[in-house]
Amino acid sequence: MSLNYKMEGEHISNYAIGDSDEPLDFISFTKLMVDSRVISFYNRKRAIGDVEGNAILNWTFFIIDGLGAIFGSIVALGLVKRNTKYCDDCKRYMKNKSILKFLATDLDRTIRFQDIDNLSPDKIKELFLPMEVGKNEHYEIIVHWCEMCDKGYLEMKYMEKNSKGEMTENDKKSKEFEISADTIKTIRELSHDGFMDKVPL
Repeated sequence: MSLNYKMEGEHISNYAIGDSDEPLDFISFTKLMVDSRVISFYNRKRAIGDVEGNAILNWTFFIIDGLGAIFGSIVALGLVKRNTKYCDDCKRYMKNKSILKFLATDLDRTIRFQDIDNLSPDKIKELFLPMEVGKNEHYEIIVHWCEMCDKGYLEMKYMEKNSKGEMTENDKKSKEFEISADTIKTIRELSHDGFMDKVPL
């Protein structure tokens, strides 16, 4: 009559608690688990003692755990959505895709990207020619676009080594600006034509 978590033996719903005729379900099983929980206390990895079968203490910690999980999920969702653009006109979040990296020393390409709305489709195509950047300082180009209206933004993340030799963003050198629907369409057409097969939009 002991519980196991090996997916072997008889299903728990074949049993009831005590003299009850009600089979175990999710709620009664959860109550059983919480009520019979053993809580151990430690001080600097040294066990101080265990508290077993204290319903009030067990339910207090169960509720705290539940609230912590909910709060953590909300924070995680906020971090995901924080960098996601929102289209006010279409009432929906924009898509985004990292589509290119190029060396920060390429000043000509840096300037032309910031003037991308004024470039012809052929000149825009030239901007997206791939380049190996390795661990050198570089810009990462991320395009944000609304699938409904093609409104969008172009983000130029400036990436450089930190003290640990890892590539991190330098916010002060990064750039972000709105780009026209025509530019978004041109970039998407380059992808659909096979020009950027590895980064489909």
